[in-house]
Amino acid sequence: MTRLTYVFTMELVFVLSQIRPLATMLRCFSHISFQ
Repeated sequence: MTRLTYVFTMELVFVLSQIRPLATMLRCFSHISFQ
């Protein structure tokens, strides 16, 4: 059970680390396009 929780946490951290740069890039892109 502990190992499964550890794997799930690592997957979640990986997904968040992938999403954050994408969200930042999207925000910058929308900011540039609206100016």
